[in-house]
Amino acid sequence: MWLTDTDTAAQLRLAAADEYVTTATDAARAWVERQRPDLDYSAGVTADIHLGAVLMACLLYNQAGAPGGIPSFQELATYEDAGPSLANIYRLIGSRKPVVC
Repeated sequence: MWLTDTDTAAQLRLAAADEYVTTATDAARAWVERQRPDLDYSAGVTADIHLGAVLMACLLYNQAGAPGGIPSFQELATYEDAGPSLANIYRLIGSRKPVVC
C-alpha cells in the first residue's frame, strides 16, 4: 500500500497508530485516489503526493475534536481555519482546488 497508518502516526508523532489514525489514513488514501485517478498507485507515488496524502490524513485526524477547524490549545476554545492547509494539500497532490459555484 502506498499510504499506511504508520506514515500518518509518524507525522503525528504518535508511538503507534490507533483506530482513528487508521480510519483517517484510509479516508485520505481514498480521497487522493479519487482526486488523481490518472496515477498508477501500484507503482508508488512521488514524494509530494505522498506528503500531501499524509497531511490530509493528519488533518482528518486532528479535526476529530474540532469539526470546524483545527483545535487550538489556548485557554479560550478557538479553532484555526483548515483552509490554508487544504490549499497546500491540493497543491502537493497536483489537484486543482475545487471552485464553489
